[in-house]
Amino acid sequence: MGSTSYDAFAPSDFDYTEQAVKTSVGYTAEKYSTRVEARTGRQKDNLTGRDTTICNYKIFATYRPDQKTFFTIYGGFGNYNTLNSSRLLGGGKDLGASVAWNPMRNLNLDFWYTKYNFDNTESDPESDSYRFSLRYRLPNRHQVGIQAQRDTGVWREDKTSYMLTYTIPFGIPVSKKKNVGSIKGIIYDEKAPDKHGVSGVILNTNGRTAVTDANGRFIFPSVAPGTHQIYVDRASIGMERVTAQKLPITVEVAGGQSSQVDVGIVASAKVFGKVLLIPGNGNGRKENGNNLNGNNENGGAAVGEPEAKKEKKEPTGIADVLVELGNGQETLRRITDQKGGFLFESVRPGVWHMKVYDHNIPAYHYIETAEQDINLEPGQSQEVTIRVLQKVREIKFIDSGVIQSDKKKK
Repeated sequence: MGSTSYDAFAPSDFDYTEQAVKTSVGYTAEKYSTRVEARTGRQKDNLTGRDTTICNYKIFATYRPDQKTFFTIYGGFGNYNTLNSSRLLGGGKDLGASVAWNPMRNLNLDFWYTKYNFDNTESDPESDSYRFSLRYRLPNRHQVGIQAQRDTGVWREDKTSYMLTYTIPFGIPVSKKKNVGSIKGIIYDEKAPDKHGVSGVILNTNGRTAVTDANGRFIFPSVAPGTHQIYVDRASIGMERVTAQKLPITVEVAGGQSSQVDVGIVASAKVFGKVLLIPGNGNGRKENGNNLNGNNENGGAAVGEPEAKKEKKEPTGIADVLVELGNGQETLRRITDQKGGFLFESVRPGVWHMKVYDHNIPAYHYIETAEQDINLEPGQSQEVTIRVLQKVREIKFIDSGVIQSDKKKK
């Protein structure tokens, strides 16, 4: 990244350029998320010829043990000694934390603490800031709030302030624009008894982004009429959860109207297993009068294999076999690995139809259960073993006899 800032009026009071590289790594799970950002670059004052190299870091982490409590910690470290205010490399050596608690549906409590310039240098002395707020929503939708803030530090006078608020919503009628609409809805926990909303879920449509609030609600305002597709970011709902509906969700928007989209979140299921080649020593089975796989008790013989081979063999996996799951709305496919294994992760709960194709099955073999239905519960891990058996056919002797050679003496 690069940036140039200069004073367009002569004589110029400032003129500097900067170049920076920023790297950010993050991880999001069901209850917590983390993000680390590293920035490095060079800043040059074109008026004085001075330049400096900057390298700093930022961390951010959240933890949500339940739907009512939310913890946050954040901080900045490294070198922030820029020559002038910087768009790309600026920041501060700060540490902070916050707690948000929603003990009741209509009550919100929040606490913030930040320590600025924690290394406490002469040029940048440290300071502290504390803030507490309480908001209570009355049955008539009015809201009462109180906020207290305390600021201390070397470079400023210690100060404590209080603020009391009373909010009254006014229903001012306005006309709706006929050339735009909106999309709104709620992301909720489908298996929870109260089906409570899920906060912090990221949704996208046509390059626009929305994030659910504390009650799981979201809105895309000013959407053009027509067909839109809603995507839900997997990382924001937790890697072990999926939407109950297939994505993307298609919604029609009419001018001057708001379209409602409610999306349930459930624990995902998993299906795994192997496609195994079973040696010809199982129980016999007949089809159209032919013995298909089994102990060769009635004179049967394995097709393509001499009867004399009687040694015991272990089942082996078959690679490159196509395994398919479908539920009428979406189809998932996997190819077995070198050991015959397959794995379907993040599967939506419900009834799925499994089909195994025989394209790469060895000759003179068949799939014992080529198709079957699987009922998956939320969070379930289902193991499935697909047996590939050897065909066995009866050899019927129509006649028998002895062939002799009649040699005449000359």
